[in-house]
Amino acid sequence: MAAAIHIFRYERLDEPKGAYDQFYATFEKLFEELIDQMPNIFHDPVDADLLSKLVKGRDRKKAFRYITAPPISEDDLKTLANTQYGPLVLKRDPAAAARVRDTIRAVLDEHRFPWIASGRDPTDEEKGKAIAASAALAATRDVETSRRNYSKQVQEKAVKDLLKALGMKEVPRREIPSLSSAAAPAPGEYCGESLVAGTRADVVARLKNGDIMLIECKVSNSSVNSYKRVVHDTGGKASTWYSS
Repeated sequence: MAAAIHIFRYERLDEPKGAYDQFYATFEKLFEELIDQMPNIFHDPVDADLLSKLVKGRDRKKAFRYITAPPISEDDLKTLANTQYGPLVLKRDPAAAARVRDTIRAVLDEHRFPWIASGRDPTDEEKGKAIAASAALAATRDVETSRRNYSKQVQEKAVKDLLKALGMKEVPRREIPSLSSAAAPAPGEYCGESLVAGTRADVVARLKNGDIMLIECKVSNSSVNSYKRVVHDTGGKASTWYSS
């Protein structure tokens, strides 16, 4: 535990601020464009062509969802609007575009966009604050996601490097129906993330005695959450694997 905390502190304090700045700059431009288009977005009848352009690309789709309070997830938006969420769908189906637009409007963050409810143009100060707050919110989430992905990759690489140092050979990832399946790596081999008995394992290794070792690489900055992930996620998977 002490070693893990030491590594976490070192990585977080040594982390360059450039990633956040880059994400912020990207979303700053997108929210400026989005805010300028708000009168047209919420005007009836819905402009399906405009809406499809505003959600074209991963970052634009995210920015549009992040004008709500709190930001609505893509899955929640699909469920609430009863439609897929993408530029082609919205362009071809004005009714779907209207449902997406109305869902966003219903949960719009009126603290960031107070002028929408009163039907007026924003002041320069209001617009600047809304752009800054929105860009910071979206950029922060992207940094958090980037951290998790990076830490997981580092952890998986460390595991693989150790297995390699022990004389084991890496083989391509694969689907393994059960622990007794011939699809599992041969003794002395290991593979990256693979589906084992219907559940993903981060690293699958077969020891030289024939036993299969399933390794999970979990990352968390909270001891409570770490315990939960080990017990719930890894423990839950283990019961599935044992029964296979």
